[in-house]
Amino acid sequence: MPPRRSLPMRLRSAWTLLYLAIFALSGCEPLSRARDVLTKSDQERKTVKLGILHSQTGTMGMNEMSLRHCEVLAIEQINASGELSNVDLVPVVKDGRSRSDLFRRRTRELVDVEKVDVIFGCWTSLHRKAVI
Repeated sequence: MPPRRSLPMRLRSAWTLLYLAIFALSGCEPLSRARDVLTKSDQERKTVKLGILHSQTGTMGMNEMSLRHCEVLAIEQINASGELSNVDLVPVVKDGRSRSDLFRRRTRELVDVEKVDVIFGCWTSLHRKAVI
């Protein structure tokens, strides 16, 4: 059985995902240029909404709890670090309740109502298929 990933490795994974999201939001420029685009001092302050869609209740709630915590913690650390001086990352957390139909509905809410820029989550393949 493979060893369980430590919390620092999970945090590094969450950081990587968030940097990739920023990379995607910057118009697919090289990552070094994306950071420059987001941190220019002459730009106005920008808010980037990050949707976090995991089961907080139901059969998968306990399994996905650490994922949600890591993603929110990574967002807080990026905001606190000040590396993205003109960008505020705002997590918008929704509960899929371990049900595919709710994952589909929550995705629509995140996209249409909350106007998030990117969505993280949908840990199981069943839930990923439901939101496509």
